[in-house]
Amino acid sequence: MTFIIQKLIVGLLLILPLSLVSGPFLSDLSVILISIFLLIILFIKKKLSYLYKNIFFIFFLIWCLHLLISSFYSDYIRLSLESSLFYIRFGIFAVAIMYVFEFENELENKLSISIMITFSLIIIDAIFSFFYGFNSLGFEYENNRLSGFFGDEWVLGSYLIRLMPLILLINFKSKNYKTNFFIVILFLFIDITIALSGERSAFFLNIIVNLLLILLIPKFKKILIIKNFISIILLLLVFISFPEKRERLLDYTIEQMNLYGESKYIFSEQHHKHYLTGFKMFVNKPLIGHGPKTFRTVCNDDAYINLNGCSTHPHHTYIQLLSEAGLIGVIPIFIIFLTISYIFAKQLILFFVKGQYTYKSNFIIILICIYVTLFPITSTGNFFNNWLSVIYYLPVGIFLFYFKNNNYVYK
Repeated sequence: MTFIIQKLIVGLLLILPLSLVSGPFLSDLSVILISIFLLIILFIKKKLSYLYKNIFFIFFLIWCLHLLISSFYSDYIRLSLESSLFYIRFGIFAVAIMYVFEFENELENKLSISIMITFSLIIIDAIFSFFYGFNSLGFEYENNRLSGFFGDEWVLGSYLIRLMPLILLINFKSKNYKTNFFIVILFLFIDITIALSGERSAFFLNIIVNLLLILLIPKFKKILIIKNFISIILLLLVFISFPEKRERLLDYTIEQMNLYGESKYIFSEQHHKHYLTGFKMFVNKPLIGHGPKTFRTVCNDDAYINLNGCSTHPHHTYIQLLSEAGLIGVIPIFIIFLTISYIFAKQLILFFVKGQYTYKSNFIIILICIYVTLFPITSTGNFFNNWLSVIYYLPVGIFLFYFKNNNYVYK
């Protein structure tokens, strides 16, 4: 019985990249089912201690309790509870991933292949849409922004850059030239598709991710250097052939930040106003915040409306957490970011000093995925968005597997 349920979890995990393309419903349903299946397995085996003795889950549970407290003290309790009440499912989801990785052989390879197949379909469809004005589902390409299968959700670039490092979990063999060639080609098209999507945050994060992969991971260094050299040439050709893409990604960004004017803005004037509103909300409730998902409503209150910075969320993870969850909510997240930054610095310094790496490649790949989520120098989506949360917590589960099995340091 438990064997069958375990295989169901594996199946849901392997189709998760495709479920995410369909939108938030199927991906969130997969998270719920995976979480329930894990609870059933642990109950049957009488191993619920797998959860309550897990250090990550204990701290995650405490953090979720804080979110609930923040919601109950919110002026908009019902709205806030929509995000906080069942947020614990993502913690259980991460532990479930750790669990199946322990028992399923070659799961890293299988997940990597699943992502590569999904990416190939997405990229072919997106490029077709770019040249013909519509994609295979009939969604039209408009407003100089490419979305492909995602329709009117402008998340194509975000989806690609956040899951892209997981492709490199594949069991790499230096003389497997067919695999090397396919990875180089796929990564080249990922770079081009992200640029064509017009998503500036994804374009910027793509640069950061590629730099981190080259600097911190030995096994893909040569092919990634070659790939990036070719990619720069291709992107220059894209910007020359389609100047509207250069204008959106570069010129428009400089214009919105008003770098040459008197008043400088963080990303844009509107982003700047969102951040001012979020910060003022934080000052008014510094410890527990106004409650998850409440920025969209609280920003309309008289105390903030004159800032003209209202939106569904402030478009920045840390500003959102400060305003909605307070210092207690944001400090653990920022500590995780600082810890990963320290690991990256240690990896890089040791390489330059001794010519060797401390942490294994797959471990660093997972940390890069998490780092992209927590990187503060970019605009972001809604931290409590269900669709984004699935992407956020997928690498967390794999991280827990490596950490628990002490499979992250070279010995």
